[in-house]
Amino acid sequence: MAAIASPPFSASQIRDATSVGRTYRYRVEQHGKPPAIRTMCFSRVGEADCTITITMAAEDGSRLTEPTSSDSTWDDLVGHASYPADTTTVEDASVTTPAGEFDCLLYRSTDPTSGHMSQAFFARALPGAPVSLRICSGDQLVISMLLLEHVAGSGEPKSPSGRARGSLR
Repeated sequence: MAAIASPPFSASQIRDATSVGRTYRYRVEQHGKPPAIRTMCFSRVGEADCTITITMAAEDGSRLTEPTSSDSTWDDLVGHASYPADTTTVEDASVTTPAGEFDCLLYRSTDPTSGHMSQAFFARALPGAPVSLRICSGDQLVISMLLLEHVAGSGEPKSPSGRARGSLR
């Protein structure tokens, strides 16, 4: 297995920064599709794992898909930021999105299998998903995600059972 570049955040950093209701809202552009709004909300937060509910809407707010929920461990979330060490550079950067200006770690990577080039900006103050992501194949955009809004969540404490207190689940 190829070596992986050091991830921007550890599982414990992401878990400690996350509470029920933490929400990311992105503008998503994909080749051949109209722009859309992707919302990811942490609906359950536990010590070992979490539940994330994702909705997709058109820019006018009309729903494109039914909401979907999935469980992930914190290590799973770290794995979403896995890049091959030999084709990845990491540098300090700043980026401005509609959600604000962020001091970031910029990961630039080329996938050795597909040849896709990615740029992911991870805000130091927001352990978790990138605030800006762009993946291209040559000059062709594959997908981009730009953070429109980040909501910190309720601050509701995590329960030892892995279910947030007050959760209906």
